[in-house]
Amino acid sequence: MRTLGTKEKTRLPLAEMGGRVREELMPAVRAALAKIPDRVERARTPVYVWATAGFRVLTPAKQQALWREVREAVEAETGTRHGYGHFRTVDGAEEGFYAWLAANYLSDVDVTAVGRLNDANTPAPAFARVSEDDNPLLKSVGAIDVGGGSVQYVALPREGKGAFVKSMLELRNAVKVESFLGYGANHMETRWRGALAAAKTTRNACAFPGHVVTVDGVELTGTGEYRQCVVGLRKQIASMQREQKVTLRMPDDFKRVERFLGMSLLFHLTNFITVALPGALPSMPKATLAEIATAGEKLCAIEWAKLVKDVDGKDPNTPADRLNGRCFDAALVQALLGVDFAEDDIAAGEVGLGFSQNDERLNFIERIDDAEVEWTLGAAMSVVHPTAARSNSAWAKTRVPTECARVLHTSFLNALYEWGVIIMPAALVATGYLLYKTLRMTANVATMARSPSYLEVL
Repeated sequence: MRTLGTKEKTRLPLAEMGGRVREELMPAVRAALAKIPDRVERARTPVYVWATAGFRVLTPAKQQALWREVREAVEAETGTRHGYGHFRTVDGAEEGFYAWLAANYLSDVDVTAVGRLNDANTPAPAFARVSEDDNPLLKSVGAIDVGGGSVQYVALPREGKGAFVKSMLELRNAVKVESFLGYGANHMETRWRGALAAAKTTRNACAFPGHVVTVDGVELTGTGEYRQCVVGLRKQIASMQREQKVTLRMPDDFKRVERFLGMSLLFHLTNFITVALPGALPSMPKATLAEIATAGEKLCAIEWAKLVKDVDGKDPNTPADRLNGRCFDAALVQALLGVDFAEDDIAAGEVGLGFSQNDERLNFIERIDDAEVEWTLGAAMSVVHPTAARSNSAWAKTRVPTECARVLHTSFLNALYEWGVIIMPAALVATGYLLYKTLRMTANVATMARSPSYLEVL
């Protein structure tokens, strides 16, 4: 697999495009399709629109209505009907697994070799088998993905690496994935500001000095107090964990995973620090939480007006409407990942994924060999690669390119699915109703035949 250029971004998240899908989504779809140079290939390239945490918080009715609008817009644009699996909401565990696939694929770990190991006792695809000594799982890395709405971490525990995994489905079950909805940056910041407004507190430690925002009628003014912000966010996380009866802590066997790739917000934040404060993270793409804390203090101390003047527009991953949140993001990374931030009264180990301040296993990466490390690449692998596709629980609803016929799914199966699930039940109901009416009419005629006529009564 190879990627064609950089990703196309939309102005709004998909979850906020209700009634405006054609205006907001289609320009990105057109731009993406335009990167396919061959006109014939472009015409037969299927389009997939999958949504994650921001969509998962919508009600089922809102999701259904928005997906209907997306389907109609895409099919009108491409002139091609797409299978039901092309437009769907991805759950947290699935998103995490896709992120893991992408992270390992771009780290030269060929996880799609699963099923080709000698003695795997499974029908092998048309590729050369590999020996146990070359088992790619021995080199697999973990992944941590912090988005706007949720947090996922995923890895293959050390003790599972030496065992034969016979299929991608078994690998999917062996990989440990945890997803936590509501702990992403946008949701956490909304909750943080809401709590300040409810308490009638006007000082916002998590915003740049001089930045002002009004929430629920309360004017919040930034003070840029990084460490106070981290302490407050750790308390917020502890409260949320108690409410939801969950813990963000990674399993103990993850301590033996040698490397984790920090994706999405984790990269965006650390990269922004290198733009705003050149030299602040000298070991990038590696960086410890202690280094991020030192840089975070300096970052949050920058006056808002100065930050806008000096930095706005210089980082492609920081749009103008997110610039004001980078101080918050710096504190959130510490609060989510660290376990030994010494300045609060939270019990040791209660909050944080499990990284110490000097843990050197974290790598903050967006691109490897000009390919972006995002869950969407893993999702593409799950659709296109013959073995990877078998790990996709929704594969039976997904139409893939003809080149991937090994996935055993074609447009015929799409038609069969529609016939079996939609048309046939409707036809059976209609037939049953007509049969019922016919029998009632027959019964009425028989009753009239047995009744005395008018002349017989006379």
